Amino acid sequence: MMSHHISPYQYGPGVVGSTPMTRLVDPLWLNTPAPYGPLFMEGDGLLTDLAGH
Repeated sequence: MMSHHISPYQYGPGVVGSTPMTRLVDPLWLNTPAPYGPLFMEGDGLLTDLAGH
């Protein structure tokens, strides 16, 4: 979501639609914003960028 400039603190993963990754998310969490702190999310975003996603 961060690579699409969508705030994970305002939206759940369901906002990006049906993708191979969102199909793995339990429906309970599809519309739930991230419970993680900003340091974790920045690190996660960095790893996603390094992976070329």
